[in-house]
Amino acid sequence: MVMFAGINWFPAGIGNTSFGSSWDGEEEDFDEEKPFRIDAELQYGSFPSDITVGSLQRTQSVCSLSTMLPGDQVRYIRFQVVIWHIGPIDAVNGKVDMRFRVTIFWNRPDNDIDDKEIGYGMTNPNNKKVWAMYGRQRAYERVLKDVPEGSRIVYVPPVSILNAVDFEILGEPEVCCVNASKGLMKWSCLYKASLAQEHLHVANFPHDSHDLILRLGVLKHRQNRKRWDRRRWKLALASAEDTQDTIRIPHGLVVDHVRVPGFAHNKKILQFNVVPMEFGGETEDIQPDQCLQVKLRVSRDSSYYDRNIIPLLAALNVVAISTIALTAEKFGSRGEMQLAISFVEIGVRMTLDSRLPIVGYQIKMQRVLNNFFYGLLFLTLESSFNYILYEYRSSYTKTVDQITAILSLLHLILILCYYKKHRDPP
Repeated sequence: MVMFAGINWFPAGIGNTSFGSSWDGEEEDFDEEKPFRIDAELQYGSFPSDITVGSLQRTQSVCSLSTMLPGDQVRYIRFQVVIWHIGPIDAVNGKVDMRFRVTIFWNRPDNDIDDKEIGYGMTNPNNKKVWAMYGRQRAYERVLKDVPEGSRIVYVPPVSILNAVDFEILGEPEVCCVNASKGLMKWSCLYKASLAQEHLHVANFPHDSHDLILRLGVLKHRQNRKRWDRRRWKLALASAEDTQDTIRIPHGLVVDHVRVPGFAHNKKILQFNVVPMEFGGETEDIQPDQCLQVKLRVSRDSSYYDRNIIPLLAALNVVAISTIALTAEKFGSRGEMQLAISFVEIGVRMTLDSRLPIVGYQIKMQRVLNNFFYGLLFLTLESSFNYILYEYRSSYTKTVDQITAILSLLHLILILCYYKKHRDPP
């Protein structure tokens, strides 16, 4: 009978602290001249083409001579990520809800020690004790009574969602053996998670674009001589050989029905990079571990503002500029028309404020709305000044009106150009 144990989706899991007799833990020299891609291809087949050159360079720079092993001892944990759902983007709190399936492939080490390891990882098959969490402050020792002696054990890499605020497992994780002759194992789990997005910035709202990021990694037992020693187990992307051609893109994709509320995205452009972890201490002796970063670029749909709000405000300002056609002595009529237009713009502004993100800095839409209102204030002040000139019998009232009309039109054109041009790259 085959039993799969050590799957760390519980609050606390027990892993082994030794590799077995196949590796004595001694460091050997690594040929730094050997390209990383060729080394990866020799280990598990063709290296996925979607890993960028920059990612490979960063990955190679992390692996120094003191932390690398010979090629015949390096193994790979290959990831596949399929995104099923993306919820509304919370730009204020920097979060987004996602549902995604994580699948990992790895080749099970071929040695007898792993077959016998039970409980704490001792080679004694009678040791079937494990620790299980009860709440957040206590752990109880349990005995695995349903583990027959001589059962085969497979330890699963404990996958962690590095930027998860909270998450939930939907259904039960699945594990199976894809190819027994090669020891190819597969583990899959469907998550519902709230992911932290620390780089969300809406300064160019409503023409802002964002990178939605998911980071996955293996954090437990990554120390030297531990089960998932970072020197021996590297992160990579799943290949067609792993997936048996069951998916058009082996390492993952965004399913066709996914919609991001209020945003547009290209489902075919889902970036995968193996990058160093951005947290934790770094010393000369201990290099940072790696993680898989999945990135999806989304751009906000600004049609509501482009086709409804901005044309309306521009038309109102043009009407306000046209009041300059009235002579200076009709200051009262000018003021009434400009005041009426100002009230209309104030109503539009109050309606829009409820739809704008509330952040601690000024966004582009607020700056544009302010400038529309400043244009009206400028026209009102000019009308007052021109009326004073009229009272003093000045002959420059028409000249002042003409200059004001030209400046107001230029200001309006600059506002529209600023609104159209200042946007994040898609």
